Amino acid sequence: MSEQSVASFYHAETTDVARCGEIANAVQSIISGLSVDCFLSENGRQVIFRCVHSSSLTRSSATVLIRQFLRTHLDAAADVDYGSLSVIVFANEKGGVAKTSSCLNVATCLGMLGRRVLLIDLDAQANATLGLGWHAAHPSSQPEKLLSEPMFPLQSAIVRTDTPNLDLIPAGPTLHDANSSLVSSVGRELKLRTKLVRYLDMPGAEAYDYVMIDSPPAADLLTLNALMAATHLIVPVQASYYSLSGMSRLSATVDSLYDALDPKIQLLGILVTMYNGNLPAQRAVLELLRERIRREFGPFVFSTAIDHCDSVNESEAAQRPVVITHPDSAAARAYRKLADEVLDRVEGSASAALPADRAAIVSPSPAQQDLH
Repeated sequence: MSEQSVASFYHAETTDVARCGEIANAVQSIISGLSVDCFLSENGRQVIFRCVHSSSLTRSSATVLIRQFLRTHLDAAADVDYGSLSVIVFANEKGGVAKTSSCLNVATCLGMLGRRVLLIDLDAQANATLGLGWHAAHPSSQPEKLLSEPMFPLQSAIVRTDTPNLDLIPAGPTLHDANSSLVSSVGRELKLRTKLVRYLDMPGAEAYDYVMIDSPPAADLLTLNALMAATHLIVPVQASYYSLSGMSRLSATVDSLYDALDPKIQLLGILVTMYNGNLPAQRAVLELLRERIRREFGPFVFSTAIDHCDSVNESEAAQRPVVITHPDSAAARAYRKLADEVLDRVEGSASAALPADRAAIVSPSPAQQDLH
């Protein structure tokens, strides 16, 4: 090595020294005359790569290769290994489809049925957080750290609620900061998945049966993290014939994820919301919508439709799920039936848990594309 050789340092967002050593050897074998070693930082939170070569261009090239290897062989290797845990994300890029209400009330119903549930609110509007009576600006809430700080453990973000068997990772406005900071981060779409896997590997970790994720109504990095972490997807759509347009955009997003990152997500069901069965026109729209969903996406529509009623608005004002504030309302009854359907599809017959045909989930037909 020349006396003029200079070292450059790259800080990796991992503590896996053994795997990083393999990456260092691989990069060293590719670039002639380059020396690469790696070691754990003093605080034990990062692996530091030390690249030695006289050319700054060569050292920069080595850094690019290290980033690429980390993304391909380390972050992407954080495969879903949740055991019996099911991670269900509620997602639709179109807002105003009762996504948050559905996530919140299904999570509450599952808790009432004896399942241990963790609700992760990834929407900076924090409506699911507020819906459980938790203030989004609470001093202990640091939702942005869950995704933006590699060594911030998932358990540090969990808070208890007064709803039976239901814990919460609250959201807040600072999630906007996390979305921005993820743009330049290695393995940016896999942060939540990695945190879940690490949490489940911890001795004495809370044994949840379900993790429910409320994602923002946008195709941002928070939504991508939710989709990459999930084992199942529920898509709420309003009882409107044109609501499939939002589903088409979500389908395109999931399609791109399959091509680039190989998610493990399965379509659990399409949920019709904000339905008024007292109106003949709504009943007709519901049947047309169900027929089109079956034709375009397969037999994934839930048999339960969520009623649109004033009790939902009143429960939001009370900052509690409607199944608690108005248990006899039409919406509460519908959410309880939906929770039963979810349990049947996840825990019931084997056929309901099989991966759906990818094309049926993620490839919008020409008819769907016309809705844009």
